[in-house]
Formats: sequence, structure tokens, C-alpha cells
Amino acid sequence: MTTVPEALLAPLTPPPAPAPQDDIVPGLVAPSDRLLCWEPGEKAEWEATGPAAPCTPEALEDALSAYAAGFRDDRRLAVLFAGAPEDAVRPHLAGWRPEGWDMAEPLKPVVARFGLDARDAALHAATARRDAAAILLPFLDAEVALLMARWAHRAPTTRDLTEAWFGRHGTAAVPLLTPAALGGKPGRRRDAVHALRLIAVSRGPGPVAEAAAPYG
Repeated sequence: MTTVPEALLAPLTPPPAPAPQDDIVPGLVAPSDRLLCWEPGEKAEWEATGPAAPCTPEALEDALSAYAAGFRDDRRLAVLFAGAPEDAVRPHLAGWRPEGWDMAEPLKPVVARFGLDARDAALHAATARRDAAAILLPFLDAEVALLMARWAHRAPTTRDLTEAWFGRHGTAAVPLLTPAALGGKPGRRRDAVHALRLIAVSRGPGPVAEAAAPYG
């Protein structure tokens, strides 16, 4: 029979329960996989928000030159990345760190088009300004999971977003959070425990414990 940790059975009532200290297991490492998990039809919807007409390589080069000179317009660059030829865009995605107001919508067609190649840009935009955080909904990896756990625990204004993210990924997020819940620094540990309890409320504590079982 699977033993369910007490931390997953505690009621979700404020103030949040402190992370238990008797189950610390240092040295655990979360999986390094990065995944994109689309809802039915979602990728096509995001693609459809891109520009109606293709962007020329010349327009892209002009925008990149202006960007390098300090004239940052990440929304404009996102439109060009969504519409310019892929081979002209892809080399610039790895180092792109978009910031600015409401980047979620302009980033949607970029993420739909380039997938995980756009992950770092999306994560930076979301951490720079939370009004862009919805762009992270399809991404599933340890860094994103821990960010959602922190927001779920400490940022009440992100409740709709974090509920949507954990509702989508469910127990698939458990292996990504377990190392922090069992051996992370105190703040991160409390965040991860809180997130595991949220998943346990919606999916049941048994499935959460089973998803964490590979850690022993």
C-alpha cells in the first residue's frame, strides 16, 4: 500500500503549514526534460494570432539592428519573429529576453511556431512581468513548475493562472516538484509542498504519492 505523506493530507487553510522537517531527503534531482503540452486546438489558435501577411527578412534585419542599438521594441520583434522566414528567426531566439507590458499575446504565435526554442524567451517575459505569465501555460519543466509553485503559494493575484497550470499538468508536475519538497531550501520547500497539496486536492493524494514514488 502506498503511504501518503501527511503534508498532502493537511487542509488547505491559511496560514500555510510549514514544510515538515522529518522527511528531508537531500540530493534529489528533478527531471531535466522540457515539454510542451497543448490543449486540443490550442496550438492552432495561438498560431492564428500571428500577422496576416509574412514579414520580410529585410524588415527583420532592420528591427534587429535597431534593437541592438538600444531601441527595444519587443512587441514589434515578436510580430516579426511570428511572420519572418523561420531560418532567419531561429538563430535570434536563444538570446532574446523580451520584456515590457502585456507580452503574452504577441508571444503566442512565436511559441506556437517555434515551440521549445521559444521557451527561454517566454519564461523571461513571464518573470519580468506577470501580465505575460499566461504564455507559460503549455510549458512543463522543473523551472516552470517551481515558478508556478511559488506564485501559487505567495502571489494570490495569480490564482487563476496557477490553477489553470496545475489543472492542466496535474500529476505530471509531481516529479518536478518532489526534490524541492523533500530537500530544497526552506522557502522553495514550502512552495513545493503547497503545490503538491494543491495537486492532491484535485487529483487525490494517492496519485500524487504514486507520481513521487520513483524517488523512493
